[in-house]
Amino acid sequence: MQKSKKERTFKANIIIFTNSFDLNKKWLTKEPEMVICVTGQFNVLALEFNKAFEKDIVYVDEDIEEVQKSVWMDKHKKAPALQKTDLATDLAPVSEEETEVQASILGNKGALTFQQPNTEKLKLDDFQITRIVGQGAFGKVYKIVNKKTKKMHAMKCIRKDRALENNSVNNLLLEKEILFSEKHPFLVSMDYVFQNEHRIFFVMDFIEGGELFRHLCTVRKFTEEQGKFMIAQVAIALQHLHDKNIIYRDLKPENVLVETDGYLKLTDFGLAKKAKRKDINKTFCGTASYLAPEILTHQGHDFSVDIWCLGTLLFEMIVGIPPFYNKNQKIMFENIKTNRVNFPSKERHNIHVSNQAKDLILKMLQKDKS
Repeated sequence: MQKSKKERTFKANIIIFTNSFDLNKKWLTKEPEMVICVTGQFNVLALEFNKAFEKDIVYVDEDIEEVQKSVWMDKHKKAPALQKTDLATDLAPVSEEETEVQASILGNKGALTFQQPNTEKLKLDDFQITRIVGQGAFGKVYKIVNKKTKKMHAMKCIRKDRALENNSVNNLLLEKEILFSEKHPFLVSMDYVFQNEHRIFFVMDFIEGGELFRHLCTVRKFTEEQGKFMIAQVAIALQHLHDKNIIYRDLKPENVLVETDGYLKLTDFGLAKKAKRKDINKTFCGTASYLAPEILTHQGHDFSVDIWCLGTLLFEMIVGIPPFYNKNQKIMFENIKTNRVNFPSKERHNIHVSNQAKDLILKMLQKDKS
């Protein structure tokens, strides 16, 4: 016999939900110990947390539109699903911005501006939003589906007002150029651009495996063999951009996407810049734990900032944390500028870094550019 709606409550230690929800926990019978907001295929992440914490977890799964309770003692056994519609009164409504984006699609309020050669001419309402997969400074990224072919895409919605306020029009134009013209196996590409009065819509490849960051959080760190396989792909992608006189400037695990076959693609070219080899750029940009010393000291930077970020990424992948990380950002910035790279001890931290890996990382994390 099916339980009544009022009885459908969960007693959970950990809640995992997507950032498209403003989660309201009235349907829980106790205050959880941990609440985690994630994107992508987080049902897999939920099971990993079960194994790590040995505690019951409730997670909201947008792909199958239900809430499930995952039981640690049998990770394949799930309690009866609670339909998301049953939680309609407990989950906050979508934001005004999301409603507007959905209305733009349904009303086809978006003119086709660009499309790749040999692609079918489509309208904005030929796509349907399924869920949010990310959020950036200028808007959100949605997983969308072509209603006719059922092919999945990622759609980046960029607010024009925010791009203008941040003087980022040139960056936006370069991002569009890279996504459209730089066809490379390790770079995300784009098929369509739509726009209306308020927004620009980039319709790009949808990479099923999601962010490298999520996978790194799940396993804590990769083996050196795995790190070598992945860092080689990122290095090849950066070399391609450099050959086209483009500095990437925003390498981090969140901007590396994982294909279902394990290969990687760089995404998000919002901070990229066209430059000549001898140009010195003064813009302060990047992610705090990945900033190169010359950016922090305002000396000006060149293509070598991408090499610094590459070394930082390799260190984080095989150690589990960026090399100069500190919760206090002021201390972290000072560490980046002045401290040497400290590798973990196998005896104290149970993390072994080979001499070859150390040598490669140290060569990429050079503070003295002379």
